[in-house]
Amino acid sequence: FIGLVFTSTPNVAAIVAKLSNPFALPKYVDPQNLNGKVYDTFAYPFNELWTSGVANDYNSLISKVPEYKTIVIGYSIGGAMASLASDIISQRFTGGEINSANLELYTFGAPRIGDMKYAMAHDQLVTPFL
Repeated sequence: FIGLVFTSTPNVAAIVAKLSNPFALPKYVDPQNLNGKVYDTFAYPFNELWTSGVANDYNSLISKVPEYKTIVIGYSIGGAMASLASDIISQRFTGGEINSANLELYTFGAPRIGDMKYAMAHDQLVTPFL
């Protein structure tokens, strides 16, 4: 299997402060055209990480052995990153390129990262394992 593991950030306090400010409206962005929006607090750092080489490494591995299972795991803020990663990966699966039964997502203590439309789209793309 291919494992992608996302941990919490060392700067949790800054993220918690931003998300818990009652006077700040959350800024949303539309990730990968999912008909929903996620907090920019999670989307921008994830996109930076994903495009820094993680995507290339994952694509290289899965292209060599498409029958491999992909397991995406994340804790706390890492759970938010894992959810976003599973969205991107699931789009390869739903395109018929890879069997969608080979994608598993496990999150622990992950915050809500998007609006209701995002949550519904995510649930259709990715089956979470509890």
